[in-house]
Amino acid sequence: MIPSRTLDFFRNNPKSDSIVIVGNGPSLASTPLNFRFPSFAMNRIAQLYPSSSWRPDYFLCTTTNIADPDWRSDILKSIELGIPCFVWENLLEYLPTNYSNVVPIKCAFGDVVTNQPSLSLWCSDPLNKPLSKFGTSLLVAVQLAVFMGYKNIYLVGCDLGFKDPILLHRIASKFVRYSNKLFKKFDFQLKIEFDDSNHFSSSYGTPGYSSKILNQNMKCAHEIIKLASKTHDFVVYNASLSQGLVIHEKVNIESITAR
Repeated sequence: MIPSRTLDFFRNNPKSDSIVIVGNGPSLASTPLNFRFPSFAMNRIAQLYPSSSWRPDYFLCTTTNIADPDWRSDILKSIELGIPCFVWENLLEYLPTNYSNVVPIKCAFGDVVTNQPSLSLWCSDPLNKPLSKFGTSLLVAVQLAVFMGYKNIYLVGCDLGFKDPILLHRIASKFVRYSNKLFKKFDFQLKIEFDDSNHFSSSYGTPGYSSKILNQNMKCAHEIIKLASKTHDFVVYNASLSQGLVIHEKVNIESITAR
């Protein structure tokens, strides 16, 4: 894969002073998307495209869930928009080689679990050090936005408050994961889907950590962003249509949408 632009092209090269970073929480489903500023989305945001004319200006994928064909299909829909798409270099093997708009990035700290915010989990120089993907893809998006020179960062669809599926769902999911390990050599995979109340789409799905760890890490990631803002000359505002995220200054969604 030969990108037409490397990460260095985007350093201190913003489209405006402000950017909207679009989370994938439940409140996004009722969020007006007529933003006055460039926007940055990630992962399975393509599930929103059929119901909206809005499309992001930047896209990010750092999730190993790209190995799942359904996730990969949604991720490719965003890459096929032709917008700058920042993709963790470890995931490039899952993508066709003909996308010149894919910008490889280095990432680390995805397996860290902590409730202690530290700037050691923040990267201000992604040209020479890996971006921190601790806790949430949104942390990577914020680091990239700051690297690009955006001074005012508005968050939407950032709700926190992840909930675990009911016990029956958890048991069934473990059974499917175990069975698929056994069936792997036969090129046969079971699949199970449950309604997802943690995202804007009921079919989004989040395999991985328990809600307790997710909520702890996500809250800590936002505290890291707050710490970094005091050192790296940017401001973060929460324009989400929910009350869960109180770390950043709350602003009305109307302040970032076109009249």
